[in-house]
Amino acid sequence: MEHKLSEVRSHVLTYIEQTYNIKITYESLSPSLLRSVSLRNVKVYDAEHDTEIAAFEDILLRYRFWKLLFGNTSEILDSARIANGFVTLD
Repeated sequence: MEHKLSEVRSHVLTYIEQTYNIKITYESLSPSLLRSVSLRNVKVYDAEHDTEIAAFEDILLRYRFWKLLFGNTSEILDSARIANGFVTLD
């Protein structure tokens, strides 16, 4: 299961980074195998200029375990909670 979560995390981050031309970094990732993933100290950079455009202290992503298990990637995400952050708009 941990391997499956790692694959999904890598796939999702790569997709987001390529789609929006950004780079995402985080200090730590704490999965709860049956329902959520918490990312701490997330930073988002403009990939072209390597400038920070957003930062968040905590992001909690809740997912549907059975959708993850059976590979239904379009229905995995249940909810997202973002705390203590900023976004720079130019």
